[in-house]
Amino acid sequence: MKQKLSNIAYVIVSLGLVGLVPAARVWASLLGIPLVWLFAWLKNLTPSTGFIVMSAVLLVLFGLSWYVRRTITEEREADIVLDRVGGVVIGLSWLPSVTMKFMIFGFCLFHAWLFMSVLAQRVYAYDNKTATGGVTLSSGEIFLVALLTNGMLHALWWLAH
Repeated sequence: MKQKLSNIAYVIVSLGLVGLVPAARVWASLLGIPLVWLFAWLKNLTPSTGFIVMSAVLLVLFGLSWYVRRTITEEREADIVLDRVGGVVIGLSWLPSVTMKFMIFGFCLFHAWLFMSVLAQRVYAYDNKTATGGVTLSSGEIFLVALLTNGMLHALWWLAH
């Protein structure tokens, strides 16, 4: 039963076959932009509804990704894309302006920070002679990068206005 549940969870966090295409993490994280618009629309209806729905969705996204990362091998860990969707949602949520230009900038900033995080881990592993295989970020690291992205976007908005 546990193996079957793990397989179903793996299919969900890799978004079916999306996790197997080249640059899957970037393509899948584009799904976060419509989610941010949906949450902004829900927030306009009633602020508490938007927050509750977004919190529940993010809890599921990151919780399921964490569960699958715990149970699969390292080779298949790169297929997990659902936590990137959650990272984009966190990075672009609660912004003062929900415009396409600001969203694209935030999306690019989020992925640039993820790239720098992976690069830093690779350099650290190479310097310590522990480099084996690919470097992937955990769900917690993606969550922290998303929070930093959100803070940076708020700071840039404050400086610009």
